[in-house]
Amino acid sequence: MLKVLIICKNLSIVKTITNKVICDLKELQIVGIANEFNEAKEIITEREPDLIITTLSGILEFLENNINFYTPKVIIISKSEETYTDHKSMLVLNFNLNFKTMSKYILKFIQEDISDSKKDLAMSILLNLGFNFKLMGTTYLLDSILYATTYKGYYTFDKLKRDIYSYVAIINKTDSDKVKWSIDRSIKYMYSKHSKDSYNVVEKYFGIKYPKKPTPKLIISVIANYLI
Repeated sequence: MLKVLIICKNLSIVKTITNKVICDLKELQIVGIANEFNEAKEIITEREPDLIITTLSGILEFLENNINFYTPKVIIISKSEETYTDHKSMLVLNFNLNFKTMSKYILKFIQEDISDSKKDLAMSILLNLGFNFKLMGTTYLLDSILYATTYKGYYTFDKLKRDIYSYVAIINKTDSDKVKWSIDRSIKYMYSKHSKDSYNVVEKYFGIKYPKKPTPKLIISVIANYLI
């Protein structure tokens, strides 16, 4: 979920943005509302919003001059003639767009950031567990975890090979049997690098005790549910 700060001088517009746009996007959580930049600076410093939605055109200059410890994404709702302008960290939307269309553009804009955040976190967990990304099976395992999050709990791990490995095989131009074999090999490698004393990190994540080895099903399900 992305933390959102709204910066707008018009309270009526703030209400409209909140009720008609943000409330329809479960990925967003409002952490502050400001009507000018000085007020916004305090909120940004304290809460570090991932996304700033504003009607004020000076937002980029303000961030460049005042915020140097991180870079939030920015959505500017503008009265300019451009209907939709999408840059890496900025989205410009025309104020006259209908709210359904506005929500669609915002969702598309933030999904890439959400996806990148999930990938970074999943990689961090796998590395912490002792997986080696020099092995192709670890990459397949990462792809499996990220794909599993798209189901949001509505798929069955009992059909792991059909539901997930087949997808991972397609995006990596291989076959499901190769994906399964490689993931099993990667898990065996991770397991072999641990001693009884170092296995506590595995036990913490998966609720198992040494010398039990986690299965692909357990690893994918636990980490995927953690990311959702």
